[in-house]
Amino acid sequence: MVHLLVRCTELAILSIISFVILELYRLYGESGLKPRSPHHLDPSEKEHLVRLVLEKALSLRQVYIHNGIDRSTLKGWIKKVHKDGYLAL
Repeated sequence: MVHLLVRCTELAILSIISFVILELYRLYGESGLKPRSPHHLDPSEKEHLVRLVLEKALSLRQVYIHNGIDRSTLKGWIKKVHKDGYLAL
């Protein structure tokens, strides 16, 4: 029984990963599948993305997928803003 539960969880995770990959490909073609470094974004661009989540009520997922950045990176920017304000970006 536990083995079946583990297998179902693995399949659910693979399904989510597949969805994200397909969405990136649909939006950006092959370039959407290549990792992008968030370091090329200047502070005003980072602020814009954080504001989309905090003020425009877009989901974290929508913003990081649409902009090709890592989920944890965006979460880190949001955490910085909550702690120290937008100038921390």
